[in-house]
Amino acid sequence: MASRAWERRNERARAAGYANYYDYRAHDYGRRAPDTPRARGETLARLRGHRSASDLERMLRSGRVELVNTVTTVDANGRVGVDVLVTLNDGRTVEYRVTDRQTKRVGDLIDAMGTDAPPLVGSPRTLTRFGAADSELYEDPDGDMEHAQLVAEWEAGLER
Repeated sequence: MASRAWERRNERARAAGYANYYDYRAHDYGRRAPDTPRARGETLARLRGHRSASDLERMLRSGRVELVNTVTTVDANGRVGVDVLVTLNDGRTVEYRVTDRQTKRVGDLIDAMGTDAPPLVGSPRTLTRFGAADSELYEDPDGDMEHAQLVAEWEAGLER
């Protein structure tokens, strides 16, 4: 038997015109009207919650990941999350959604992979969520100050 909380979710979803709570989630948590088609493929997997930090960690351990691209997002309620687009060695991409609390755990796994880790790209603010130290983000590969100046100018633009 379903929990009372689950039944309340189903009741609210049915009152809004959806078949049940799952149908509500498959319609992008009510952002799509009940009479429109449900999300499909990768979008549906993400909406169901089946593409999260645990799935990302499994994929990273598989050795099939070529690149990890990250983007920090903030929803209407102020909750921070990270959209992670993984490029696989066969050229396909897979999208994951990682909550702000999970980013450090995923970052620790990438660190533990050492030289076997795929490149992690994103803005400095996003990468620090994954535990990258400032010194790692701002290293000057040529030993000159031009790189540091470009980073400072870029960050100043973010603050505006």
